[in-house]
Amino acid sequence: MRELDYIFYYNGRVYMLENYYDRLTILEGLGIHQSTLSRWMKNEDFPYVRIRGRVLFNKDEVKNYLIEHSHNHRLETFTDVVG
Repeated sequence: MRELDYIFYYNGRVYMLENYYDRLTILEGLGIHQSTLSRWMKNEDFPYVRIRGRVLFNKDEVKNYLIEHSHNHRLETFTDVVG
C-alpha cells in the first residue's frame, strides 16, 4: 500500500494526505486497468480530487463509492490489498 503521509495546503484548504490514495494504489487495489479508472472518473463520478496536477482519491469516498455502486466484491478485494 502506498500511503501519502503529509499535509498539503491548496486553495485555502488543508488536505491530510494520509487520508488519500494515489492512482497506482487504486489500480492495484481494485485490479483494474487505467482506462477503466479513467472511464469511472469521467462517466461514473468515481471520487477524486486534482491538486497541483496530482490525482488523489479520498479513502472514505472510494469505499463509499464501491458500496453504493454494488462493487462489493471489489471492495473486499481492495480492502485485502490496501488494508
